[in-house]
Amino acid sequence: MAHESKSAERPFVDIAVPCLPYQSSKWWPKIISLVLSEERYGKVQVNRITAVGSAMVDSNKNCVISIGKKRETYVDSNRQEITEKFLDGNAEWIFWIDDDTAPPLLAITKLLSSGHDFISGLYFAKAEQRRPVAHLRVESGGYKSIEGYSPGTIMPVDLVGMGCCLIHRSVYERIMAGHTLFRNYDGMLFAFPNSELKDKELIKSERFKPYIENGVLHEPAIPAELREGEHYPFYVLANGRTEDIAFCELAAHVGIRPWVDTSVKCEHIGLSTVTEKDYEEYFRRKEGLL
Repeated sequence: MAHESKSAERPFVDIAVPCLPYQSSKWWPKIISLVLSEERYGKVQVNRITAVGSAMVDSNKNCVISIGKKRETYVDSNRQEITEKFLDGNAEWIFWIDDDTAPPLLAITKLLSSGHDFISGLYFAKAEQRRPVAHLRVESGGYKSIEGYSPGTIMPVDLVGMGCCLIHRSVYERIMAGHTLFRNYDGMLFAFPNSELKDKELIKSERFKPYIENGVLHEPAIPAELREGEHYPFYVLANGRTEDIAFCELAAHVGIRPWVDTSVKCEHIGLSTVTEKDYEEYFRRKEGLL
């Protein structure tokens, strides 16, 4: 869905960095350069920069033994805290940067110019395959990376990472309007799409122990409201799935797909830095061209 801005010529953007206590020395100069490029030459005004520590707990993320190794622990609450501050503020847009992802200069302006409310730049996984962190849904219900994309294009996808991602506040507002909050048996808060509630008036708040019948897990879903100190569950880390998957699926429930601009090429910084050239080399080897 394209968004027509009704605000000032240079809309306000909050920059959000869910980060670890320490970042690579390679990362900071690139991020400062990005902010300076937007302030001097861009089409946006940086409203504020919010950084909250330990959004992804991985103290070894940038060390050699972590390359190709799945992160063992995730924490999603810091993304939610940043989002709440954004929604309570006056910025139209939020631009997410991971603390190991370095977008190019004027990345925010370039993504804004696409006209899409939910759009990401392109970066590549640190795992051996170096696949793009942008995916399409497959028939099995999972996701597959956009291998073989046309460089320089802007394309709709079903899942993006949030390491270089621009989102308009209306995306969050539509998600909240289009979902009802519940708690499961263990007290976990989750948002369920209104379009899939069969009979909202007959929802009961009965508790019962989960059970399996004919191969189907049954457990109570109790209507809920946010308690003091709780944040809306835009990002849920459960069942081995990362918080970006949860957010993209919530957006899909209200008819919003993310887009990816493959011309906004980011560096993925670790002990070594992963770029599009690394992916192209892997792809050529895979196809037997090297």
